[in-house]
Amino acid sequence: MEHCVDHLAELARTDIVAEKFFVEVLNGLRQNGGVEQVRLWRPAPNGQWDIVRQLPADLTMTTDPAQISWLTEVAKTLQISTRKIDQTENGPDRLAARTLCPIVHACQCVALLDAVHQAGPNGGLTTDVVPFLRAICEITADYLSQAELRQLRQAQSQWQRGDQFFQSLMQSSDLPGLAATIVNDGRLFAECDRATLLRQNNTSIEMLAVTGVDQIESRSNTVRSIESLAKLVLSGNQSLWFNVLDPAEAANAPQTLAFSEHAGLTGAKAIGLIPLPSTLTTAAPVSNRAVLAVEQFQNVLDFPAWKSRAEVLARRSEPLLLAAIERDGIPFLNTMQRLRRLPAWLRRPSFRLALLGVIAGAGILTFVPAEFTVTGPAELVPDHRREVFASSTGIVEQLLVQHGDDVIEDQPLVVLHDPQLALELPRIVGELDVVRERLKGVLSARLTGGSSSDAPNRARLLASEEEELKERQQSLNRQKTLIERQKAALTLRSPIRGKVLTWDVATLLSARPVERGQALLTIGDTQGPWVIEMRIADKDFGHVRVAQKRLKPNLDVDFLLASDPSRSYRGTIRDVAATTNLDEQIGISVMITVMIDSSQLSNPHAGTTAITRIHCGRQPIGYVWLHDLIDAIRTRLLF
Repeated sequence: MEHCVDHLAELARTDIVAEKFFVEVLNGLRQNGGVEQVRLWRPAPNGQWDIVRQLPADLTMTTDPAQISWLTEVAKTLQISTRKIDQTENGPDRLAARTLCPIVHACQCVALLDAVHQAGPNGGLTTDVVPFLRAICEITADYLSQAELRQLRQAQSQWQRGDQFFQSLMQSSDLPGLAATIVNDGRLFAECDRATLLRQNNTSIEMLAVTGVDQIESRSNTVRSIESLAKLVLSGNQSLWFNVLDPAEAANAPQTLAFSEHAGLTGAKAIGLIPLPSTLTTAAPVSNRAVLAVEQFQNVLDFPAWKSRAEVLARRSEPLLLAAIERDGIPFLNTMQRLRRLPAWLRRPSFRLALLGVIAGAGILTFVPAEFTVTGPAELVPDHRREVFASSTGIVEQLLVQHGDDVIEDQPLVVLHDPQLALELPRIVGELDVVRERLKGVLSARLTGGSSSDAPNRARLLASEEEELKERQQSLNRQKTLIERQKAALTLRSPIRGKVLTWDVATLLSARPVERGQALLTIGDTQGPWVIEMRIADKDFGHVRVAQKRLKPNLDVDFLLASDPSRSYRGTIRDVAATTNLDEQIGISVMITVMIDSSQLSNPHAGTTAITRIHCGRQPIGYVWLHDLIDAIRTRLLF
């Protein structure tokens, strides 16, 4: 049983799919818990209960109101419940029982383990099966909690990718740039291997953009194949999907042959084509229609989710794409008018002089270079700093350090108190004492022996009991060692040598309840290197990225500290965050780490405000002065 519990506990911390994990749980119960039949129930939205998995798999069961009531009662009480089974179902020579054990997550019953087993002496579970069954349920609840956490992380990652994609989508103004953004950045959002955007041009199909392709070869077999599929989509004005792992769905599609030929030509395992707009009106011009095609070259196990992401990509891209297609159809020459004769007052010398001054000023703004810099809020922090996390759920019992204290590596910082461990250790010690006394009695009985006729049998029984007590003693010793280690881990120690940077530690943590994994203190190595952490607005990050490609990745940075504005310092960019974050001060921002020479700083203080400037090369002085206005005109008026 212990081996089974350890095995399932290790599986619960992996990314195993729920179906396989539940199979391992049920197999473990049957093989190690003496269970003949086992089922896993999950609550249904209509108040009923559904069987998720059962062993043996060919069991048949009818759910009557009494059984539903029993399942619901156990789910509410959160207590193990055992009932005898009618002997007519199992034969007159054996007594069976049925036990329901709730699986509790977030104080709610999320599932029930239903086990049919041989009844104990009192008609219920044997004493060694009860903790085993509870441990299985706790491990299953932990797995469900971890699975829910992974789903939330995946949803957050999907939201961040979508936010980045939509930001880049809004920054693309012309049709080619917008199409390239959809097929390249949109491919990452939809999690497909290749995305293609096609446009209907009268009776022909024009390919606008393909993922990772700058020059499209119209005579390619792949291009012609995808164009033929786009014609099928536009003729029926409905989305078409193909998945090699779902032959039933593919066989029902009338375009199966065309999809199969394209899959054989390109090696695609899943294909989807979505018309834009999704609903065609009679007033919509034929030339304003487009098709978004997505392809996957590996087997898609979760095809509905993949299909849903592609449809979201199409819906979000549709308005901007159709607007860009309409603007692209306006003839450029129709916006021009013939030049008229200038009025007489425009030929006056004063006007000419003013016009010459305007032209000269425009020339200066356009051709005279100046240093272009990007600024943002920043602070001075130690480069080497670590967070101290709570090792267990409990209450802060002792605070051994305060803000600004110097600490060494492995120095005790905080002592936590776990009431559950405090109760568990005396119980284990008491049981261990009882086992030792019983073991002494057995050894004494074996030594005294006897000469009666049943002495050999009694000696064998005593030897068996002695082995059982020794095994129990070893188990209790292991439990005691484990609890002592957990108790020792309640003393949180410094991971590095440094200084306590957390402000007002006593008010923040004294006698406070904490959760496992909660960050309690920040330790920074103030004797080591220091860095500047600055945040720049997302709209300015493009200038930094362009300068890194044009000049060098480690751009020069000037900064001065608010505590000593009389002296300026220099540094270089070391790291740039791969994702953007929402900042309360400047909105969407990007984190940049600036490497500095710590010897320049006479008395650095963690958290000191720094005023920074990133040198992005030389640009026309007009753009340096008016780049915010120019970007606003591009995004709000020209787009």
